[in-house]
Amino acid sequence: MEAVKLAVLLVLFNDKEHIPRLISSLSNQTFSSFKVYAVDNSPDNSSAKLLKKIYPKAIILENNENLGYASGNNRLAKKAFSEGADVVFIANTDIELEKSCLESLLQYRNPNTKVMAIGPIIYYGYTNGRSDEIQSFIMNANFKTATVKPVPTNNSEFSEKKVNFLQGCAFLYEKKAYDKIGLFPDENFLYGEELDLAYRFSINSFEMLLTPRAKVWHYHDWGILNHSKHKTQYYYMLRNRVLFFKRYRKHTDLARFLIMQILYLPVKINWARRIADIKLAKYYYLGIYHGLVGKTGKTTIKFH
Repeated sequence: MEAVKLAVLLVLFNDKEHIPRLISSLSNQTFSSFKVYAVDNSPDNSSAKLLKKIYPKAIILENNENLGYASGNNRLAKKAFSEGADVVFIANTDIELEKSCLESLLQYRNPNTKVMAIGPIIYYGYTNGRSDEIQSFIMNANFKTATVKPVPTNNSEFSEKKVNFLQGCAFLYEKKAYDKIGLFPDENFLYGEELDLAYRFSINSFEMLLTPRAKVWHYHDWGILNHSKHKTQYYYMLRNRVLFFKRYRKHTDLARFLIMQILYLPVKINWARRIADIKLAKYYYLGIYHGLVGKTGKTTIKFH
């Protein structure tokens, strides 16, 4: 394999339970010539301290505030590329990599083509370990509705495919693309970053590739009783969806979206009660309103 300078980017936040598993899987990679860059959004930097203890080679960027996932990765990418990285691997801390994951992704790398991002197949990880259940393989982004939906596949269709969207929890990203279109929108803080990046890929004729030869397991908290996280997630998702429409002057799409949200208000209330409680609907629509009035970055809202 041609020598490549790879940087792994980690945005940390109160995730000490995941770091040992992630670092173990990185340490066991068949491709081992990479640097790890991390920034800790935790108020006490406890995650960074643990990372440095179990992986002393990690390059930790000092941080005095919660930058969010978007700005955190932007800062790390800027640092890594300025220090000579050719490509970065953006990774959530709650993933685990199959031992040949990075090698498999890099085998498809060719910066002389239009492919500027490469992603793996993602499986669910649970408290008892890895599973054979697929979280996502092919995801299709609809830029008119600012939504992403999975494309049904069967095992015979598990082959390398060009796609218009990659999950943000694990993918390679080329410096050539970064130099032209950057990475994530800082104002998002959390959620919606991948959709925005995918849209900029589409309008710049860049391509994304998905390969099942590379595998990761995602240990997200999928529990329906996690009410606070649901409220945080949907607030940011809806706010950033509106910001996406506004950022790219998709006025017709925004108007259609707002009309649908008004019409579906009773449905959303019932949905909120089923998923969490009535307050979920409140934060859902508050996110829409805050997007309309231009609120960005980290919100001061206390989700409860």
